[in-house]
Amino acid sequence: MADAFSNEFVVILKGMLFLNLDKVVFLDDDIVIQRDLSPLWGIDLGGKVNGAVETCEGDDTWVMSKRFRTYFNFSHPLISNNLDPDERAWA
Repeated sequence: MADAFSNEFVVILKGMLFLNLDKVVFLDDDIVIQRDLSPLWGIDLGGKVNGAVETCEGDDTWVMSKRFRTYFNFSHPLISNNLDPDERAWA
């Protein structure tokens, strides 16, 4: 619920505080930037207010190589009964 609230808050702030901007690039507070993000600014959103990445899709082999088994302890029954260790984690 906090994420939905914070995302709506960013949209409201853009309209109130950043009147001269066409878009705002919003990143979660737990993101570690490893590459140049300037290409994000050039994405045409087709008049939409916001955009998002598609999880587990893309050509970046490093990102696409991440699987749940890398992040979760599959010896725990709750994890092993509900998640597939070979499922792509997140992009």
